[in-house]
Amino acid sequence: MLMTHIAYVPVLNADGQPLSPCHPARARQLLQHHKARIVSRLPFVIQLNRLVNHPGFAPVRVTLDDGQTVGFAVVEHLPYADRVLCC
Repeated sequence: MLMTHIAYVPVLNADGQPLSPCHPARARQLLQHHKARIVSRLPFVIQLNRLVNHPGFAPVRVTLDDGQTVGFAVVEHLPYADRVLCC
């Protein structure tokens, strides 16, 4: 089974508060339309140019996989699905 991994891009509000991460394509759109700027390249982090007044947050949990190799994942629980932020 082929597993694809999308590394979501961390997003900061205009005042520096963390927001939910976004898909890399969405981050590219925000940067191309000058709605965000790059804060850090490694790890890649963007900051919005405008303030989001009432940001919505989804609960995040860390899960452990103790199979042949031990690993962990950070999973964001959304109403329609669970999204793996990093593993």
